[in-house]
Amino acid sequence: MPADPKPPSRRHRRNKVAGEAILPAAGRQEPAPPLPGISVWLEWTKEYWATIWASPMATRWSEFDVPALARLAKLQQDCLVDGDSRRLAEIRQLEDRFGLSPRGRRLLGWEIEGAEISEPDNGDEGATPNPPAATPAPAVSDPRLLRRVK
Repeated sequence: MPADPKPPSRRHRRNKVAGEAILPAAGRQEPAPPLPGISVWLEWTKEYWATIWASPMATRWSEFDVPALARLAKLQQDCLVDGDSRRLAEIRQLEDRFGLSPRGRRLLGWEIEGAEISEPDNGDEGATPNPPAATPAPAVSDPRLLRRVK
């Protein structure tokens, strides 16, 4: 699986990439489209629908995205009702596709206006951070007297 792209601030070449965008922190101002009448919707699902359509990511969606987003809402509702975790993989994929997760936004090149990006301190995004240093050994005049601790 390929590594996620680096945030624009960490790239050496900052060429404009198609799809990159700064999303307004205020989110979408228009009302959410109605949930399709394919199911009896729980109150939780209606709140979820309103929340995602008020998010900053919704400014990049169009009316053609409504069926796939409704499928995401239906999967969320079914998972909530049944407790069946087999749907979680599809939910994660749809969330990534629509930028509803940090990883999805990073892959799409979307940043939320004014949001700070947490970056690793060691300079390599995918690398494991350095382990904490061991307790320093006492100062000894003869280095041969020090034992190496693994």
